[in-house]
Amino acid sequence: MRAATIIFMTLGLLSAGCSKGGEEAKDEEEGSPQTSAQEAPAEPAAKKAEPLSRALAAAKDFNQRLRGMLQATMESQGPEAAIEVCAVAAPTIADEVMKAHELKLGRVAAPGKNRNPDQEAQGWTWEALREMIEEVERGARVTEQMKVYRDDLPEGIELRMVRGIPTEALCTRCHGEEIEPSIEAKLKERYPGDGATGFREGTLRGALWVEVTTM
Repeated sequence: MRAATIIFMTLGLLSAGCSKGGEEAKDEEEGSPQTSAQEAPAEPAAKKAEPLSRALAAAKDFNQRLRGMLQATMESQGPEAAIEVCAVAAPTIADEVMKAHELKLGRVAAPGKNRNPDQEAQGWTWEALREMIEEVERGARVTEQMKVYRDDLPEGIELRMVRGIPTEALCTRCHGEEIEPSIEAKLKERYPGDGATGFREGTLRGALWVEVTTM
């Protein structure tokens, strides 16, 4: 599979990517004849957006919802409870976001660095993550790691996007180099084969992938 586009951008540019999709939709609307609601029923907003805009919107939605829940849980109940949120609530949030945006998404980690065995990067997600790891090792910024694939995709897939997941200060309580004994005990209970520790703030922890299917 060939990467049609490899994009590195700051968080500010992510917003620009979303607005670009809106501008394209506006141009098409202005260039088309006026029709009534009965002649052309309005489609869901998710189906009007350009594929990359849809992918970015879904990624942002998932990240904000999961991060907000984790932060609230850690503040009110402690990091041990947040581990349960990651294990139980994260898959539910992912399912809700996929349904709302009509696409597929998930998170992966490098082999041996995953917490959930189902999140081990393989195939195309590993190839994208491997390239990100190499680029970061050469000095690229973790927050700028993003890849978009448009060509040579399987039938039914319109676009694939992979974004690096940076290790935030919030993450180091359960993924860092030094973990409190109570948290370590909870991790061993929930994830006996856990390999997702030893990360420093700002390092690449994994990736979020999105697949936009054809309409």
